[in-house]
Amino acid sequence: MKSQPVHIEPSSVSISNRWKSVFKLGLGLILVGVVFSKTSLSQIVSLMQDISLSWLIVVSILFYIQTALKALQYWVLFGKDADYLQVLKIIFFQNAMANLVSNAAGFASYLAMFRVEQNVDVKRSGTIFFIIKIGDLFGMGLFTFLSAYLIWDRIETLQGLVILLLTGVFVSLIFFWSVVVFREHFILQIKRFAQFLRLDQFLVIENALNHLQSLAEQDQKKILRILLLAMLLSVAYLTIGMLHSYSRVQIFHIPIDFWPIVFMVSISQFISLIPIQILGGLGTREITSLYLYGLFNIVGFDIPAALIGLRIMSYIFHLISLGFLSITPLLKRNKLRKNRE
Repeated sequence: MKSQPVHIEPSSVSISNRWKSVFKLGLGLILVGVVFSKTSLSQIVSLMQDISLSWLIVVSILFYIQTALKALQYWVLFGKDADYLQVLKIIFFQNAMANLVSNAAGFASYLAMFRVEQNVDVKRSGTIFFIIKIGDLFGMGLFTFLSAYLIWDRIETLQGLVILLLTGVFVSLIFFWSVVVFREHFILQIKRFAQFLRLDQFLVIENALNHLQSLAEQDQKKILRILLLAMLLSVAYLTIGMLHSYSRVQIFHIPIDFWPIVFMVSISQFISLIPIQILGGLGTREITSLYLYGLFNIVGFDIPAALIGLRIMSYIFHLISLGFLSITPLLKRNKLRKNRE
């Protein structure tokens, strides 16, 4: 007999989530405090005043190109049913919520906006999100491999971690492709294994199994095409993302080459998968970057001040996006009112 998933009362879930958020916020503040303790407010202000305006323009352009590419990925995988500009608006909002609040808030806004504005059921939008994450995982593995290969002698202390991460990516991709190729039979074996270990009692496992089941139920040729397309678009998206990340550090004139930055971003992306982050990886991203900059022997430069500056700049970009999304409907209403008059 199949064991029943553990369902927790909504009030208990709310209290649990609240304490988790408090813990994540506290951890983030402590970690960013550690980084801040290694610099000073005057150093941060001085660095912000000395930014490169030309690189700032490049960063702005790449930021919007990257978001447009992610929206294109969703638009294509949804079958081009929705208006692209509407999808772009949803992705802007999702990214802003993920970076200003949490990944969970970004995901919830994505599901809600596609349901309300595009009439897409939650199961379908959840499955598309899942497929895109598979594509992103492939892209992360690819850039980790390329960057690590090119700077292998400089990352001696992290070589074991890189091998472990790439092995995990390879096994995960084999697993997902097995779901598509072997379909219901493979899913049945996974469910039996989960039941044997009593993992199916947890809602997170139950939801993951449901997404895999939905993936397996798709037409095989169609889902193979979608997966390949998702991977291709993810690589394009992450390529722009790497250029964007390199351009960001050039704003503050940090003396570092392109491939070390690609490696640092790749490692940070894997760390972002750990569910201990809030406010766009506040603290965890900075402390990780601080360690990695030290690994590449960047000396004679105030890296902590630059990391705080990059955090401030990230929030500014996403706040501008939210502000634009908020103002646009008001401008449209005013325009309609004037036309009626």
